[in-house]
Amino acid sequence: MRSLQHTKVSHCAGTQLCRQRHVARLSRKDTSRLIDPQHVPLNSSKIGYSSVGGKKRAGSVSVRTTGALGTAQAVGVYSFVRESIDPVVLTSTTSASLKLLIICMAVRWLSESGRIPVNTSVVLAQVSFQLLIPCMLFVKVVSILAMQSDPGLLVGMAVAAVTQIGVGAFWGRLLSPLVDEDSMSSFKIAGWAPFAKKKASTTVAEATSKAMGVPHATAALLPKPEKASAGYKSLIAAACAFQNSFTLPAVFLLSLLPGAIADRAVAYLGLYLLAWSPCLWSFGLYSIQRGYQRDQGMGQTFSWSQMLKGTMNPPVIAVVLAVCLGLTPIGQSIFSTGSMSTAGIVLPFELSIVSFGLQNVYEVVEMLGGGTLAIQTLVLAASLLQPADGAPPKRAPGILGEIKSFFKSESLAETRAICVLGIVRFILAPTTAILLFRMLSQMTLFSTVLSDPIFLFVVAVQSVMPSAQNLLIALQLNQVTQGAAPELARLLLKLYALAILPVTIWVTGFASRLAIPLV
Repeated sequence: MRSLQHTKVSHCAGTQLCRQRHVARLSRKDTSRLIDPQHVPLNSSKIGYSSVGGKKRAGSVSVRTTGALGTAQAVGVYSFVRESIDPVVLTSTTSASLKLLIICMAVRWLSESGRIPVNTSVVLAQVSFQLLIPCMLFVKVVSILAMQSDPGLLVGMAVAAVTQIGVGAFWGRLLSPLVDEDSMSSFKIAGWAPFAKKKASTTVAEATSKAMGVPHATAALLPKPEKASAGYKSLIAAACAFQNSFTLPAVFLLSLLPGAIADRAVAYLGLYLLAWSPCLWSFGLYSIQRGYQRDQGMGQTFSWSQMLKGTMNPPVIAVVLAVCLGLTPIGQSIFSTGSMSTAGIVLPFELSIVSFGLQNVYEVVEMLGGGTLAIQTLVLAASLLQPADGAPPKRAPGILGEIKSFFKSESLAETRAICVLGIVRFILAPTTAILLFRMLSQMTLFSTVLSDPIFLFVVAVQSVMPSAQNLLIALQLNQVTQGAAPELARLLLKLYALAILPVTIWVTGFASRLAIPLV
C-alpha cells in the first residue's frame, strides 16, 4: 500500500515537472502566446503556473520593447543630425578652427624659443588698432558704397547689424551674471530660481555652528562662492553681443556659394561691417573698459562726453571718412570698379599728378588693410601665451597633456562663461534674430530687402557666428584690461572649437530653407 502511494506521488511529481518543462519550451519558442490575449487558454486551473511564467516573459519583452523604442529614437536623432550636416559646411568650420590651432602652435614655438618678445600681443594690437583696421575699413566701406548706392539696402543691412548686436547684448546682459556664483544662486526666471543654493549645506553649517557653541559662525562655515569681477561680466556680455562679422563668414560664403553669388554675399558682408564696426569700437569698447575701471574704483558715473571722446578712435574715423567719400559723385566715379581708378576721366596735368599720388596712397592703404586678418589671428595666439601676472606660462608634458590642459577649465567662472557664450551665440541669438526678422518682413519698409534670399542668408549666417577676435584687440589697448586678454583668448579658442557642430547645422538649415545653391 505504501509503495502504491509512493508510486502515485512520484507519478504526479513527474507529470508536474513535465508540464513545467513544456510551458518553458512554449515560452521560448513563441513568446507572443503568453502576451497576446487571443492565445491565453480559458482553463486557468490547468495553467496557473504558466500565467506566472507569462508575466515574467511579458516583463522581459516590455523591457526589450522599451529598449527598442529608445534605440529607434536615438537612430532618428542621429539621422536628423546627419541630414542637417553639409560636408562642405563641416569642412569649412573644421578648417577655420584647425587654422587657428596651427597658428597658435607656431606662435607658441616662437615665444618659447625666444624668437618673439613676451609683449608681442600688446604691440600687434596697437598696430592693428591704429593702422591696419582703419585701412581695411576705409577700403571696404568706400568701395562698397561706391558700387552699391541703394539706400534701402544700406538701411536694411544697418538695421540688421544693430538688431543682432542688440539681441546678443540683451541675452548677454541677462545671462552674464551667471558666471558669478552669488549672482547665479540668486538668478530667477519668473520667480523660479534654478541655480539656488541647496539647503543641505546651510543646514550642516547651522548644525555645526550650534554644536560648537558659536551660532554666529554659520556664514563662515558655508562654502565660499567664486566671485567674478564686474569687468569680466561686461566682457562676457560684449562677447555675446559682437560676433565674428567678416573673416569667418567670408570663409563660409566663399567656400559654399558659386562665384557671382559669393561676390554678392561678400559685398553684403561689407555693408554689414559698415554698421557693425562703429558699434564695436564705440559702445563695445567703452562698456568693456568701463566695467574694468569700476573694479578699480574708477569711472563709477556714466559720462556722455567721456564716451564720445573714447569712440572717436581710428576705426570709427576711417568709417566716417569712407562714408563721406563713397557717397559723393566723385567717390562713386573713382571707386565704381571696387578699386581706385581714373580710367576714362580726362584730368588736367596738375590734377593728373595729384591723382597719381593719391593712387599710390590708396594702394598702400589697400595693402595694409589686407594684412588685418593675419595680425588679428597673431594677436589671438600671442594673447593666449601672454602671462597675466608676469610669470611664464605653464606647459603640460607631451602633446596629449597640452590638449588636455587646453580643454580643462582653469576655474568654475571660465566653465560658466563658456556655457553662457555657447547658449547665447549658438541657440538664443539665432533663434531670436529669426523671429525678429520674420516680424520685420511683414513691414512694408523692409519687405523688399528681406525678400532677397542672399541678404537673408548673410544675415542668418551672421547670427550664429562665434564671438569676435577684435575683442582681444580691444582688451590690449588699455593697461587696465590687458590682464584679461589671456583668459579671453582661451575662451575664444574653445568657443571656436565648440562652434563646429552647431554652426554646421544652422548654416545647412539656412541654405536649405532659403533654397540657396551651394557649390
